[in-house]
Amino acid sequence: MSTHSTFPGSELKPLCARILASAAVLSGLWTKCPAAFSGSGPTLGLRALLRWCRRLRSAKLVLEPVFVEEGRALLLREAAATLLGRLPDPDLRRELLAGIAQIWGLARGVADTLLDERPSVSVAAGEVAIGHVALPRRPPEDAAAPAPGAPFAYTSVHARVLQALASSIRCDEAVLLVGDTGTGKTSVVQHIGQLLGKDPKKG
Repeated sequence: MSTHSTFPGSELKPLCARILASAAVLSGLWTKCPAAFSGSGPTLGLRALLRWCRRLRSAKLVLEPVFVEEGRALLLREAAATLLGRLPDPDLRRELLAGIAQIWGLARGVADTLLDERPSVSVAAGEVAIGHVALPRRPPEDAAAPAPGAPFAYTSVHARVLQALASSIRCDEAVLLVGDTGTGKTSVVQHIGQLLGKDPKKG
């Protein structure tokens, strides 16, 4: 299959050189120190790179007349989620994102802020906002019915997992949650289903 048939969108062509330079930052470390990625799974493959590109395409970045910092920060946020999300070492993840930020003309502080932020959740009549991601919300059939499920603890970790799930839902991506028993995998899926007014068991 040709590159043209798999690359998601000619609108990203002006960014190709820097997208590939960002991938080179990761592949260079993978070549020198593969042990750093132990247990992280296939994080650095073509699939992850294309996933990043698809998210950038869906974000409808405005590149002209100037690719503003807000757009570049959004691009960096998606890089953190798609390219570095499964990297087990938080310090290494921070260093790599700072390296990618430099390629896009962003200060290290922007990368640090993205990694340290705690996404907030707000629910309106027809929409749920989880961090920077907005998703449509199905109104409950019975507005008087109590919300199902146990109370959900909004720790920083759970808030970031919710935002990552919301990003994948928005882009219609498959998700695999991995973790020990009792770490909250089922709870977080049930909670995001509750926020969206959907039953996760029914899809």
